[in-house]
Amino acid sequence: MSSEPLKKAIYTTGDAAKLCHVNLRTIVRWVERGDLQAYQLPGRGDKRILREHLQAFMVAHNMPLPDELQDEADISTAESPYPERNHNQILVVDDDAYFSSALQRVFKRARYDVLIAHNGFEAGTLLATHHPGVMTLDLHMPGMAGEDVLRFVRAQPTLNDLKVVIISAGTSEELNRVRELGADAIVPKPFSNDMLLALVAKLTAADVLDEDIDE
Repeated sequence: MSSEPLKKAIYTTGDAAKLCHVNLRTIVRWVERGDLQAYQLPGRGDKRILREHLQAFMVAHNMPLPDELQDEADISTAESPYPERNHNQILVVDDDAYFSSALQRVFKRARYDVLIAHNGFEAGTLLATHHPGVMTLDLHMPGMAGEDVLRFVRAQPTLNDLKVVIISAGTSEELNRVRELGADAIVPKPFSNDMLLALVAKLTAADVLDEDIDE
C-alpha cells in the first residue's frame, strides 16, 4: 500500500491560507474579489475551495505549489473552472430513503450512475465533488427545503448547466415558484418511470446537442 498521504479534493479557507503562506483574511479577500473561486456551503456562510481551483489560482499568480498540490494531471486540467457535466450521472435529492432508493433502481436499470443525497447539505457536498448532468429534487425536506437547494444551485456559476428536475406532490403555487427559480422540468407525483426516463434522456440529449453546435 502506498505511503503517500491522501490529497484533499476540497479545502477550507484556513487550509488555503496555510498552503499559500498567507493569513486567513487575505484568502477571504481574494475570494470576495472573485480572484479565487470558492463556493458557499448551503445554509451556511462557510466557504470551500476545490483543489483544481486552488491549483489554478496559484499557477496563474506564479505561486510555488506545495507538495500537496503537486500533481501534473490536476494542474493540466486546472485551467478550466467549469468541469464538463457527466451526462450519465444523476444526483437524487430526497429525504425519503425508500423513494430515493426506488429512483436509484429505476435509473440504474437504465444504466445511469446514481448519487443520493438525503438533504440539501449532502447535495451541496456531492455537487462540489461530482459533476452530474441531472439532479432530481424533492421540495419538502427538513432543514433545507428543495426551493433553497434550487436557489443555491442557480446562484453558482459552476452549476448553471446542471439540469434540475423537481419531483414533488407540491401545490400549484409551489411548482410555479420553482419554475420561476429555474427548474428545468417538473414531475408531479405520481408519475410513470418511463415518462421520467424519457424526460431525463431528453434533457441530457439537449445538452450534448448544444455542445456539438458550439464546436
